[in-house]
Amino acid sequence: MLALRRMLTPRRKRVMPPSITDEIVTERLLIRPTRPGDSADVLTSIDDEIETINGWRPQSKLDLGRAIAADRDPWHWVIRLREPDVLIGVLGAQFVDPLMIDGCEIGFWVLGQHRRNGYMTEAVAAFVERLGVNDITTVRASTAVSNVAVHRIMHSVGFVETGRRQRTLQNGTVIDAIDYKAPAR
Repeated sequence: MLALRRMLTPRRKRVMPPSITDEIVTERLLIRPTRPGDSADVLTSIDDEIETINGWRPQSKLDLGRAIAADRDPWHWVIRLREPDVLIGVLGAQFVDPLMIDGCEIGFWVLGQHRRNGYMTEAVAAFVERLGVNDITTVRASTAVSNVAVHRIMHSVGFVETGRRQRTLQNGTVIDAIDYKAPAR
């Protein structure tokens, strides 16, 4: 039934409001949309652990790099330290359901040497706040039950658990996942 409803519902292209595409500056971080020159840094930031935990196919990383290099990736933001100016992670937002025009699902990763410093908690909080300012009222996230670091970030930012389910990743791996939703802003 949902598939039929999607076929009958005109697809609306989701355009990011201008202030979401603007830079977000926090006390320690600069968060901004990817630019073609970011491609190499973003690809370098995706280590084997990130690929495995996200269940990406081998082609996924290459496709992302090509999209960024060609300036065709409106869904990812780089997270950089303000001093020194260095990439420490990436945030992504997808408007996965064409019927849910006021919501998105976020995901993120941080380079190993920058973990456990509170950077991702700071970045996610600022990003979710910016989404809320732009009438994106539903922000969701999902992660493996075993991904304790992400659970800590979700709770620190105020996300609440909405359910548990089995989830199939891009590479076909089935994981036990926890779904989260940000509080209304």
